[in-house]
Amino acid sequence: MVDGIGPTRAEKLFERFNSAEEVLQQSPREIAEICDININMATAIVSQFSQAIKNATDEFYCIESKEIRTLFFTDHDYPFRLRECTGFPLVLYYKGEADFNNKKYVSIVGTRRATEYGKRLCTKFVEDLAAYSKDIVIISGLAYGIDITAHRAALASGLKTYGIIGSGLNNFYPAEHIKTALDMIESGGGVITELTRNWAPLPENFAKRNRIIAGMGDATVVIESALNGGSLITAKQALSYGRDLYAFPGRVGERLSAGCNNFIKYDKAHLIENADDFLYFMGWNNNSLGRSKDIPLEYLNLSTDETTIYETIEKEKKIHRDTLELYFGGRIDITTILLNMEIKGIIEHLPGNFYSLI
Repeated sequence: MVDGIGPTRAEKLFERFNSAEEVLQQSPREIAEICDININMATAIVSQFSQAIKNATDEFYCIESKEIRTLFFTDHDYPFRLRECTGFPLVLYYKGEADFNNKKYVSIVGTRRATEYGKRLCTKFVEDLAAYSKDIVIISGLAYGIDITAHRAALASGLKTYGIIGSGLNNFYPAEHIKTALDMIESGGGVITELTRNWAPLPENFAKRNRIIAGMGDATVVIESALNGGSLITAKQALSYGRDLYAFPGRVGERLSAGCNNFIKYDKAHLIENADDFLYFMGWNNNSLGRSKDIPLEYLNLSTDETTIYETIEKEKKIHRDTLELYFGGRIDITTILLNMEIKGIIEHLPGNFYSLI
């Protein structure tokens, strides 16, 4: 409720004080010192405290009466994946269940003007994920096109699904999808927003909500997107968070294939054609993994530097190329060694310039 306190400053304040109540009792000088800002900015922040308490009280009674739940970023049940991301929301408002930390989460995004082919592709992908495991949860944005197709396919397949919206829960948008949203809540999923109840569905809110879609998923999958499509904002956010990104390829020259093809072309996303590909790359399908991991290290015939890289990746599970470069301090040709290990089938190159063992 206080303009000027975002995730970074909130974390600093909570490192120093025990509660929001205690923060609201501080002077401008205390706020300035802890947040490393000038006294004028701190004074402007403190001047809002009294009104913020009134606004928060009104919000509290309204959401309580409508059985809207909240999660503060310090709560145990707050999504740990989202908590790891820069600019995470301080508060989530939601309807439905809140088991955000015990299952596998897949974010699915795509164009609002999806073709029938794109919708079939999305539906088949979700159905096949459900056939593999009911512990997979689908995240999307409850928008037209690919989003609503993913949600409805999840419901039909018995998977939990959450919709992240760009408005307050009193201003649900789009209204045509309320029935699906209610079905999602009834089926153990839910609807989530970071916005207070009366926020309108303004354009700027949707770019912000995209970071939540990207941040809550173990991976993001793009199904049909134009070169400048809104779903690519989510895809870029996923990459910035170090998450895996996957894209279905499309026909050359088709407008709604250009975004996915471009990500694949520039090695930003894994090319996948089905759920089996996705499960393999994610390491979730035990039947398709474990080639090098099951072989004792001494039988892999690795050089000293390759062994060091192998052991480092094994320890970290997934590591960025730049981190390996820093580790070796430029004393070896890291590019050649990584390529040789890929050719041998020992490691794989992931989107975002990360590496993992095969």
